[in-house]
Amino acid sequence: MQIVILAAGRGSRLAQLGPAKPLVPVLGLPLLEHNLRQCLRLEPREILIVVGHAAEAIKNWLRLWQQQNRLRADIRCLFNPDWERYDNGHSLSCAAPHINGPFLLLMADHLYSQELLNTLCAQTPPAQGACLAVDTRLHRAEIDPTDATKVALGPRHLVRSLGKELTHYQGIDCGAFYCQPEVAEFSLRLDPEDSSRLSQIMQQLADQQRLQAVLHRHYWQDIDTPADRTRAERALLRHASQKNSDGPIARWLNRPVSQLLSRYFIRWRWSPNSISLLAFIIALLGALCLAQPQYHWLATGGILVQLASIVDGSDGEVARVQHRSSAYGGWFDALLDRYADIAVLSALTWHVINHHDPIWMWLGISAIAGSFVSSYSAHKADQRLGFKPLRIGRDLRCLIIALSALCAQPLWGLGLISLIMNLTVLYRMYLLYPGKHTANTP
Repeated sequence: MQIVILAAGRGSRLAQLGPAKPLVPVLGLPLLEHNLRQCLRLEPREILIVVGHAAEAIKNWLRLWQQQNRLRADIRCLFNPDWERYDNGHSLSCAAPHINGPFLLLMADHLYSQELLNTLCAQTPPAQGACLAVDTRLHRAEIDPTDATKVALGPRHLVRSLGKELTHYQGIDCGAFYCQPEVAEFSLRLDPEDSSRLSQIMQQLADQQRLQAVLHRHYWQDIDTPADRTRAERALLRHASQKNSDGPIARWLNRPVSQLLSRYFIRWRWSPNSISLLAFIIALLGALCLAQPQYHWLATGGILVQLASIVDGSDGEVARVQHRSSAYGGWFDALLDRYADIAVLSALTWHVINHHDPIWMWLGISAIAGSFVSSYSAHKADQRLGFKPLRIGRDLRCLIIALSALCAQPLWGLGLISLIMNLTVLYRMYLLYPGKHTANTP
């Protein structure tokens, strides 16, 4: 399929933030780059970007971006000479001569989640018509109700009408369309003096029952003002922090802080791997402190271990919001985490056996072994079970270490970790016992 991105408008309300609206940075990346990276995951045959205002700046950025990322994808800019005179619907007619099959139509000043694009592209548009992504969450905090294009639906989720002035509606227009090629031809036949807005073109399709709504609840965002960008950055970080493998401590305690730290890491242009390394170094410093005999070092070590756990969440957040996730990055982070766990639990064991009987060394070995087997078994259990039971892992271990250090009870902390981690492994062994989940057992 082809993808068409409309990027010709001036975007005067965002002029203070960038040379052109599509180049306004959101969490360190231009709006256009966010869209292009999402589009490339769809493996399109061609991407057409219709430009107007600041066309040369956009073309120069695109050329440099492709060179830096060594991209061989077919991405072209098409110039709309009447971008000042007509609205965004005319930009579609500028792309029409180059369209020869089904195409995805997107706005350069919108952000789209991959889930939304995948859902939309999985549909079959009506004959000579289009599918429109429609958000059913009418009161989302990120949506300005006065500026949003509302959608009223008829039978079979056909769009009846759309516009900003509607008072009775069932969804919000997300600015994402999956179209048959006839839609582009249709835009060429319209008089731009009467139908230069894309919503007017789509309304005519709706009048002919050729516009199908695709209802969803995935993330997207229209960015017209600096306030919109601020809301989008918060939402993107919140979306990036929603990791299925997080335990309750990571989800409710660590993530709110790691999202704040991620903003600074992005501002300082830290790579995800650099953040993973920083978390590892903080954990090593925490281990060094935990091994010391004095209480103030013990307490400092506990705080550093918890801080390392929080920072460790930022590397994945930055990687996801900047589309820099990689298999190597995930493996590198997991490797450093295991080394950090060894250092921290060994240091805590050293502290305990120097203040109590050396026999407690075996408790430390049990805690280390349980922690490692728990981490190893978690992924395997998720694959075999087909569902994710309550996650008990590294986030809880770090918090127990921090609290036990602050309370000057490292022995109790070590014992609790040993008990919880090994019981977790036994619980997974019980869940995976042959016959309990035969459907998921090879």
